[in-house]
Amino acid sequence: YTWSMSRGKRAVTKYRVLKNFDSHSLVSLRPLTGRTHQLRVHMLYLDCPILGDSLYHPGSSSDRGLMLHAYRLLITLPGEKEPGEFRAPLPRRFKELLAG
Repeated sequence: YTWSMSRGKRAVTKYRVLKNFDSHSLVSLRPLTGRTHQLRVHMLYLDCPILGDSLYHPGSSSDRGLMLHAYRLLITLPGEKEPGEFRAPLPRRFKELLAG
């Protein structure tokens, strides 16, 4: 998905639906640009706001909080020549929601 408005900057996100549930879906998001709140804005534009995103989708409160997680980051840190890879396991609140 590509987002661009006259006063905004170009932003590109690749996405893939991994699993559909009754009221929500598990989606893999891969931002190709690094704009502030890019994933949240793109998902809202697609009429698929991120669960618990009270900033971009008021009334979408979740007792689990914002259901957005960076499983893997590949970034080049200041002073480094090669990108570093950082991984974080899926939090318990995600596992609980996915288990039903």
